[in-house]
Amino acid sequence: MPKNPTRISTAAYAACFKKFRNAHYKNGKWNKVGTDFLESLNKAIVEYQNAEADTPEEAAAAVALVLVKVDRDDFDKVVSKHTQTRAKVRKDYRKALNAEFGVENVSGRGATENLSGLSDAHRASYLKKKAEFTSLIGEKMPSLPSFDGTRKARKTLTGQQIMGILD
Repeated sequence: MPKNPTRISTAAYAACFKKFRNAHYKNGKWNKVGTDFLESLNKAIVEYQNAEADTPEEAAAAVALVLVKVDRDDFDKVVSKHTQTRAKVRKDYRKALNAEFGVENVSGRGATENLSGLSDAHRASYLKKKAEFTSLIGEKMPSLPSFDGTRKARKTLTGQQIMGILD
Protein backbone atom coordinates (compact mmCIF):
# COMPACT_ATOMS: atom_id res chain seq x y z
CA MET A 1 0.00 0.00 0.00
CA PRO A 2 1.39 3.46 -0.85
CA LYS A 3 2.46 5.67 2.03
CA ASN A 4 -0.14 8.34 1.14
CA PRO A 5 -3.05 6.57 -0.55
CA THR A 6 -5.31 8.51 -2.86
CA ARG A 7 -8.40 9.53 -0.94
CA ILE A 8 -10.73 9.13 -3.91
CA SER A 9 -10.27 9.32 -7.66
CA THR A 10 -11.61 12.30 -9.56
CA ALA A 11 -14.05 10.04 -11.41
CA ALA A 12 -15.37 8.57 -8.14
CA TYR A 13 -15.63 12.08 -6.65
CA ALA A 14 -17.56 13.33 -9.68
CA ALA A 15 -19.96 10.38 -9.46
CA CYS A 16 -20.47 11.02 -5.73
CA PHE A 17 -21.06 14.73 -6.34
CA LYS A 18 -23.48 14.01 -9.19
CA LYS A 19 -25.55 11.70 -7.00
CA PHE A 20 -25.64 14.29 -4.19
CA ARG A 21 -26.42 17.13 -6.63
CA ASN A 22 -29.22 15.22 -8.32
CA ALA A 23 -30.83 14.45 -4.97
CA HIS A 24 -30.34 17.78 -3.20
CA TYR A 25 -29.82 20.65 -5.71
CA LYS A 26 -33.15 21.93 -7.00
CA ASN A 27 -33.89 25.18 -8.81
CA GLY A 28 -30.38 26.50 -8.21
CA LYS A 29 -30.47 25.92 -4.43
CA TRP A 30 -29.17 23.28 -2.07
CA ASN A 31 -31.63 21.66 0.32
CA LYS A 32 -28.83 19.99 2.30
CA VAL A 33 -25.70 21.38 3.95
CA GLY A 34 -22.02 20.59 3.56
CA THR A 35 -21.95 18.19 6.51
CA ASP A 36 -24.44 16.02 4.61
CA PHE A 37 -22.16 16.08 1.58
CA LEU A 38 -19.18 15.00 3.71
CA GLU A 39 -21.17 11.96 4.88
CA SER A 40 -21.88 11.03 1.24
CA LEU A 41 -18.24 11.65 0.34
CA ASN A 42 -17.00 9.41 3.15
CA LYS A 43 -19.27 6.59 1.90
CA ALA A 44 -17.81 7.04 -1.58
CA ILE A 45 -14.28 7.04 -0.15
CA VAL A 46 -14.93 3.73 1.60
CA GLU A 47 -16.34 2.23 -1.63
CA TYR A 48 -13.34 3.52 -3.59
CA GLN A 49 -10.80 2.19 -1.09
CA ASN A 50 -12.53 -1.21 -0.95
CA ALA A 51 -12.41 -1.44 -4.74
CA GLU A 52 -8.73 -0.38 -4.93
CA ALA A 53 -7.35 -2.51 -2.11
CA ASP A 54 -6.00 -6.02 -2.58
CA THR A 55 -7.16 -7.19 0.85
CA PRO A 56 -9.81 -6.12 3.38
CA GLU A 57 -7.01 -5.26 5.84
CA GLU A 58 -5.37 -2.98 3.28
CA ALA A 59 -8.72 -1.30 2.60
CA ALA A 60 -9.34 -0.77 6.32
CA ALA A 61 -5.88 0.75 6.81
CA ALA A 62 -6.34 3.09 3.84
CA VAL A 63 -9.82 4.15 4.94
CA ALA A 64 -8.52 4.96 8.42
CA LEU A 65 -5.96 7.31 6.83
CA VAL A 66 -8.16 9.10 4.34
CA LEU A 67 -11.69 9.56 5.68
CA VAL A 68 -12.76 13.19 5.80
CA LYS A 69 -13.52 14.53 9.26
CA VAL A 70 -16.87 16.25 9.47
CA ASP A 71 -15.46 19.59 10.56
CA ARG A 72 -15.06 22.99 8.97
CA ASP A 73 -11.32 22.58 8.26
CA ASP A 74 -11.74 19.37 6.27
CA PHE A 75 -14.82 20.78 4.55
CA ASP A 76 -12.76 23.80 3.46
CA LYS A 77 -10.19 21.39 1.94
CA VAL A 78 -12.99 19.61 0.05
CA VAL A 79 -14.33 22.99 -1.17
CA SER A 80 -10.83 23.90 -2.37
CA LYS A 81 -10.48 20.62 -4.28
CA HIS A 82 -14.00 21.05 -5.70
CA THR A 83 -13.11 24.55 -6.91
CA GLN A 84 -9.87 23.27 -8.47
CA THR A 85 -11.83 20.56 -10.28
CA ARG A 86 -14.30 23.14 -11.62
CA ALA A 87 -11.35 25.27 -12.79
CA LYS A 88 -9.83 22.28 -14.61
CA VAL A 89 -13.12 21.61 -16.40
CA ARG A 90 -13.38 25.29 -17.42
CA LYS A 91 -9.76 25.30 -18.62
CA ASP A 92 -10.25 22.13 -20.70
CA TYR A 93 -13.44 23.50 -22.27
CA ARG A 94 -11.71 26.81 -23.02
CA LYS A 95 -8.71 25.03 -24.56
CA ALA A 96 -10.99 23.06 -26.92
CA LEU A 97 -12.96 26.19 -27.80
CA ASN A 98 -9.76 28.14 -28.51
CA ALA A 99 -8.52 25.34 -30.77
CA GLU A 100 -11.86 25.27 -32.62
CA PHE A 101 -11.70 29.01 -33.35
CA GLY A 102 -7.91 29.29 -33.71
CA VAL A 103 -7.69 31.68 -30.75
CA GLU A 104 -4.42 32.12 -28.86
CA ASN A 105 -3.87 33.31 -25.32
CA VAL A 106 -2.34 36.71 -24.71
CA SER A 107 1.38 36.23 -24.00
CA GLY A 108 1.94 35.44 -20.33
CA ARG A 109 -1.76 35.33 -19.50
CA GLY A 110 -3.31 31.86 -19.62
CA ALA A 111 -6.90 33.02 -19.12
CA THR A 112 -6.97 35.95 -21.54
CA GLU A 113 -7.69 35.20 -25.18
CA ASN A 114 -6.69 37.36 -28.14
CA LEU A 115 -9.86 37.64 -30.23
CA SER A 116 -8.54 40.32 -32.59
CA GLY A 117 -8.07 37.82 -35.42
CA LEU A 118 -11.74 36.85 -35.45
CA SER A 119 -14.40 38.44 -37.62
CA ASP A 120 -17.36 40.00 -35.83
CA ALA A 121 -19.53 36.95 -36.57
CA HIS A 122 -16.86 34.50 -35.35
CA ARG A 123 -16.20 36.61 -32.25
CA ALA A 124 -19.92 36.61 -31.41
CA SER A 125 -20.09 32.85 -31.96
CA TYR A 126 -16.98 32.31 -29.80
CA LEU A 127 -18.35 34.42 -26.94
CA LYS A 128 -21.74 32.70 -27.16
CA LYS A 129 -20.15 29.24 -26.90
CA LYS A 130 -17.94 30.41 -24.04
CA ALA A 131 -20.98 31.71 -22.14
CA GLU A 132 -22.82 28.44 -22.82
CA PHE A 133 -20.08 26.25 -21.38
CA THR A 134 -19.62 28.57 -18.39
CA SER A 135 -23.34 28.26 -17.69
CA LEU A 136 -23.22 24.49 -18.22
CA ILE A 137 -20.40 24.10 -15.71
CA GLY A 138 -22.38 26.18 -13.19
CA GLU A 139 -25.38 23.87 -13.66
CA LYS A 140 -23.48 20.56 -13.66
CA MET A 141 -20.99 21.40 -10.92
CA PRO A 142 -22.32 24.20 -8.72
CA SER A 143 -20.38 25.34 -5.68
CA LEU A 144 -20.80 23.16 -2.62
CA PRO A 145 -23.45 24.09 -0.06
CA SER A 146 -22.65 25.90 3.17
CA PHE A 147 -20.91 23.73 5.79
CA ASP A 148 -23.69 23.97 8.38
CA GLY A 149 -26.28 26.30 6.88
CA THR A 150 -25.00 29.44 8.62
CA ARG A 151 -23.88 30.89 5.31
CA LYS A 152 -26.00 30.86 2.21
CA ALA A 153 -24.57 28.76 -0.60
CA ARG A 154 -22.58 30.78 -3.08
CA LYS A 155 -24.30 31.31 -6.40
CA THR A 156 -22.14 32.11 -9.37
CA LEU A 157 -23.20 35.05 -11.50
CA THR A 158 -22.13 35.37 -15.10
CA GLY A 159 -20.48 38.56 -16.28
CA GLN A 160 -23.66 39.38 -18.22
CA GLN A 161 -25.76 39.03 -15.06
CA ILE A 162 -23.41 41.31 -13.14
CA MET A 163 -23.59 43.89 -15.94
CA GLY A 164 -27.39 43.66 -15.83
CA ILE A 165 -27.30 44.47 -12.14
CA LEU A 166 -24.98 47.41 -12.81
CA ASP A 167 -27.21 48.90 -15.56
